[in-house]
Amino acid sequence: MRSPGTGGRHAPDAKGKACLHGTFSKTEFSILLLGTALAQVVFAQAVPSRLLADLALIFTLYIAWNSNAVRGAGAGMLLGLVQDAVLGISLGINGISKTLIGFLAASVRKWAAPEGVLARALFLAALAALDNFLVYGLMALLNQQLRRGFWADFAAETAMTAIVGTLVFHLYDRVKFPRKDFRRTR
Repeated sequence: MRSPGTGGRHAPDAKGKACLHGTFSKTEFSILLLGTALAQVVFAQAVPSRLLADLALIFTLYIAWNSNAVRGAGAGMLLGLVQDAVLGISLGINGISKTLIGFLAASVRKWAAPEGVLARALFLAALAALDNFLVYGLMALLNQQLRRGFWADFAAETAMTAIVGTLVFHLYDRVKFPRKDFRRTR
């Protein structure tokens, strides 16, 4: 049965509202927000900048992928603002870019649903490249100093975000929605 306003992707629950399988509760989202901030701080100290994946973008994309455009944009805004605060750059740069990417990812998900590992990795890489382009473009527009070799950082972060994002998507999907083994006969 198609539920109104969801494009028929999600079946309605007992109250007639669309069930968005794979979305986070408020508690899970709060833990995710704090965990992302902590991970950004720890990884920024322990890992070279070229090997960092954009965790805020990965979680924004996962939320957007499994819910609607408004939740994707909202998650992007909050995670992006946390990332700006942790990284010490102008507040709102990552907030704006993650908001746009979260909205775009949820909107594109209605028409394109790459389910294979390679297709999903390429989709994540394209969105990570767009996010990096938006962040560096906004920084240049605001006359902020860009690091030397930022194009190498751009490429490395895009690749690492795609790789780590593909792994996170796969692992979280396995935990949240374990595969059924219909061969067992207990």
